[in-house]
Amino acid sequence: MARWLTNLVLLFVACGGVSACNDPARSEDIAAPNSVPFGPIERCINLSNGLEAPTEGDWGYSVRAQDILAISDAGFDTVRLPVKVSGYTGPGPNYVISQNLLARLDTIISLSLAADLNIILDVHHFDEIYTDPETEIPRLKAIWRQLSQHYAGAPAAVIFEVLNEPRDGLTIQRMDALNREILALIRETNPERWVILSSSEWGNLSAWVEADFPREQYVISTFHFYEPYSFTHQGANWLEAPPIYEGVWGDTATEIADVRGAFATARLRAESEGIPVLVGEFGAHRSNTMAERVDWLRTVRTASEDAGFGWCHWGFAAEFGAYDLLEEAWRSEVLMALGVSPKLGDP
Repeated sequence: MARWLTNLVLLFVACGGVSACNDPARSEDIAAPNSVPFGPIERCINLSNGLEAPTEGDWGYSVRAQDILAISDAGFDTVRLPVKVSGYTGPGPNYVISQNLLARLDTIISLSLAADLNIILDVHHFDEIYTDPETEIPRLKAIWRQLSQHYAGAPAAVIFEVLNEPRDGLTIQRMDALNREILALIRETNPERWVILSSSEWGNLSAWVEADFPREQYVISTFHFYEPYSFTHQGANWLEAPPIYEGVWGDTATEIADVRGAFATARLRAESEGIPVLVGEFGAHRSNTMAERVDWLRTVRTASEDAGFGWCHWGFAAEFGAYDLLEEAWRSEVLMALGVSPKLGDP
């Protein structure tokens, strides 16, 4: 805790005082076009392929200060930080998180706050819990007990996401119960922290519409959207059999109508049940033509905004990336599809 408080003091000094650090997570500053409840996130990008790798850098990307500044300058208000926290814990029953990982998280969080960004701390790629939840749930609880205590004094712009893309043994009903268990644990030290909750089936919309999310303040529900999968994951080289999409996406009105219809259905549920919503991941693999990627991204992004949902593009770099690490430049077509643009003179 002492390290976090030290970093926080340094951040406030850099900002010139607490009032100058502008807390971007204040929900009243964000307007929604309909009666879906406000959330703190409007335009977000994932720091993908970084800390969710077994070791940061294994998948060709490590989070850099310059990247966080570029994201802020481009007009995003939030970064999502996927982290394989389960790979940095000691043995049970305490499952102590590595101090080196906590120090790295502190650095990235401080950089993001200094850049006037919300940051989502996301427990990602906890593969063991999907197949053996009863054995691994104690480790997830230990992880969130430690993270909650460590960041209890952090600004509201630090947002927790309980678990990325639950599936298999974590059924919809089991996730409903687990979400409440972890939320209660977090609330012991963070009563007003924004917390993001997902459901089963890889966090897809199909599970989200059936899940029973807690109806309490400072809770956001999330789903991921990669439909049609055969298009968004065409050419994904980490898959044993990458799908092939027949035709050109967006050539027919039906393809666009399918996307917008899915979001219209989600909006009805969000409005009727009072659920703030984040589309936590959406993106299309670079093997698709840029024109198709742009059409798909723009369609999903505008459908999300029209529904009153925040969104988070997957991701910054790598195969789905909006940023080209070799050229050290944004892919301008992707940014245009996302409705953001860098300030003049910035990368």
